[in-house]
Amino acid sequence: MNKTPKGVLALAAALLLSACSPNTPSSSSSPVNTPESTPGSGSSSPVHSEGLYTKLTRAIANLSNFTCSGTLEYGAYDLSGGSTLDSATYRTQIDVLEDAYYYSENDLASNEVIMEERFLKNEDGKLAREVLNPMTNEVEELISTENYDVVMANPFLELKVADFEAIKGQLQWYEINNGDLVDEAVYFLTGYDTSALDVAQFAIHFDGDNFDQMRILMEYYDDYSEPTYAEQYLFTLQLGAFGEASAKEVTPYPETEGNKKLQAALTKLAEAKSLTINATTKTIDGKTTYSDYDYLLDFESYTFVDPVPFTKNVYDENGEVVSSYECFSVYKQVGEDIDLSDDNTTNDGKLMLFDLNAETHEVVKTADFNEYFGTSSAYSFYSLVPLFPLLCGAGYKDLGSGKFAPYIATYEYASSALFPFGATYSFSSTKNNMTVYMEGDDIDRVELTYSAYADESYDTIALVDAISYSGLDSTVLPDYIANLGA
Repeated sequence: MNKTPKGVLALAAALLLSACSPNTPSSSSSPVNTPESTPGSGSSSPVHSEGLYTKLTRAIANLSNFTCSGTLEYGAYDLSGGSTLDSATYRTQIDVLEDAYYYSENDLASNEVIMEERFLKNEDGKLAREVLNPMTNEVEELISTENYDVVMANPFLELKVADFEAIKGQLQWYEINNGDLVDEAVYFLTGYDTSALDVAQFAIHFDGDNFDQMRILMEYYDDYSEPTYAEQYLFTLQLGAFGEASAKEVTPYPETEGNKKLQAALTKLAEAKSLTINATTKTIDGKTTYSDYDYLLDFESYTFVDPVPFTKNVYDENGEVVSSYECFSVYKQVGEDIDLSDDNTTNDGKLMLFDLNAETHEVVKTADFNEYFGTSSAYSFYSLVPLFPLLCGAGYKDLGSGKFAPYIATYEYASSALFPFGATYSFSSTKNNMTVYMEGDDIDRVELTYSAYADESYDTIALVDAISYSGLDSTVLPDYIANLGA
């Protein structure tokens, strides 16, 4: 089967510059270093290859210091159904220097940074990476043991004029016919893993002095012989600032007085020894309530009470249900002298699951949490509860009037910082549905808005999951819960 099925991958069909492959020379294209035509050879347009060769060689050398900006278009496709599953466009900025590198992707509508990375060559010649710590809103420098010149060697400077192949019908556009060098150059420039993605085309435009444009198409197929799913990444870039580029800096989020107030409220929650978290699900107009539960957290005994009821059935020897009763779950770190506050794992104990009869409070099931759920890593009490310090106050946008929302890049941090396990499953892929409301000096509530289908009518309804915090240091666990695992 053709690698790019007809009529399905519209992005490739609309945006590829030519029909020739970067690795397979065709009769419609010619290498840049074609020997110069001589009088009487029958050529009506002699190729001044020596002049072009010199200019291209100089342009290659100029790729040691440049910037490029443009867009990254992403698409995911169901090839069997002929539909687009997902698509997005991001603004991109890339700065390449001899001793520094910067890359960012920004949301097209808001221009918010989705992700960014900055690498530097430190005074010892080592690779240094600058990152923004979401817990402090401070830019930190992480030093590698590897040399910058080795890790960040610029493969563009390894190009030769003979590596360029002219693209038919596209004036001054070239492909690179050295496949290995293409993979290295694309990985170096974009950071995308070319061992997992195929570079379908790397096209570069020469304006007579420099390479001023690039178009890079990368593809992934679940099965290259009979593909049913595909992803595409298309970079469309403008190059400039040759020899004058500077690497953009990673910058902290702006901090307002409101952010400082929010930080104080988050610190207050983080310092609580116990608290109650109320979680409700309502229609967005507040007229219908679908659920309303109180989660109990005790940070000193590492106990988390999940009040959401579920039904336990009792079966006879024939596998028939003879009775049933309602239960709820308690998760508790159990062991001797438990301390989860440090990197020492010898005194962490284990996270246990206890299912209790909701009426009699009798324990009907006990299990090791990680064994029961078959997790690949060791979950602990802190895996289930809000980690309030995970995102500092400045990591939320100040919307004014005591309202805040996470940035797109901090949404996942905010989710883990504010919501306990099981309280909601309505997190958004668009990352624009969370709002934090403050009342005075405290967080009044956090809301997630989303759409769902009504159980009976299948009509779309607008819902909101709201959580609030209370009982700081005054939430007391009943004895039948506090004594579990003793």
